[in-house]
Amino acid sequence: MKEHFLRVIEYERWANGLWLNFLAGAANVAGGAQFVVSAEKDMRHIAGCYRTWLNRISGEEADSAADLAADLKQGLDRWAEFVPIADLDAMFSVAYPDMNAIYTVGETCQHVLNHGTYHRGQMREKAEAHGLTDWPETDFCRFARLFPAR
Repeated sequence: MKEHFLRVIEYERWANGLWLNFLAGAANVAGGAQFVVSAEKDMRHIAGCYRTWLNRISGEEADSAADLAADLKQGLDRWAEFVPIADLDAMFSVAYPDMNAIYTVGETCQHVLNHGTYHRGQMREKAEAHGLTDWPETDFCRFARLFPAR
């Protein structure tokens, strides 16, 4: 399972990179500036998910980087260092206002590494709503075709 999570981390790097490149050019296209503001918030949210959940598991606090690309990279670098040494069956709790929840580290890895896919899908929908049609295709199957497992 750890090898799977490490591969998905590489997928996340690839998919985030494609979207960051798209955002860099989209601001100069009609309808693009408003989209970029919204999409950058989504990308910050993805980076925040990487950071927040690993902070919860490890008890270590990591601050966000000022630069969006650096923030995403820092988050995935931390996960890439953590996964090989993680006890995926270990449990930890998170206090929410209305309840306490208990998760395994493995469940949390799955959530964190799937979360970006969800928000990149929302960004695709927003891009189309703003008339942008050349958004990047970042399905995992495309990644797997381009970068076969070793």
